[in-house]
Amino acid sequence: MNFVMRYRELLRLPQPDITRIVVSEALQGVVTLLGAELKDVEVSADVVPESLEVSADRALLDQVLVNVVKNALDAVRESGHGRIALRGRQQLGRTVISVCDNGTGIDAETLTQVFVPFFTTKREGSGIGLSLCRQIMTAHGGEIAIVSDGDGTTVSLIF
Repeated sequence: MNFVMRYRELLRLPQPDITRIVVSEALQGVVTLLGAELKDVEVSADVVPESLEVSADRALLDQVLVNVVKNALDAVRESGHGRIALRGRQQLGRTVISVCDNGTGIDAETLTQVFVPFFTTKREGSGIGLSLCRQIMTAHGGEIAIVSDGDGTTVSLIF
């Protein structure tokens, strides 16, 4: 029953309320929100141009960013010198927001499963986070991409 309830929750994504959002403000908002959790990690934000905007639902974008930054935080927590870089760029006519970490990365087999609902590598994880992020990005006409190696992981939100 718990499985069914969680699955229904995953499918009940509200219709996005699209507005223009300044990417640097969205990134700063997530850093502020997660401030206490990020205190032992070097966090940087770089948006070019500084006025870069994206058309998105602010609450849903925040949900995706919080989830991705928390995953990055989990990845760097053990390193002792964790770094998370938040970036915003215009690439090939699309807005790309990236979260990069210097954690140990995600192995190739796990990488093929990270968007599968209820798949998790975390002891306390539900396996809903990245599945929901993908669903939110799809609802925005965008996508989410992950590139990972032994030097870290980059999660890109492509609008």
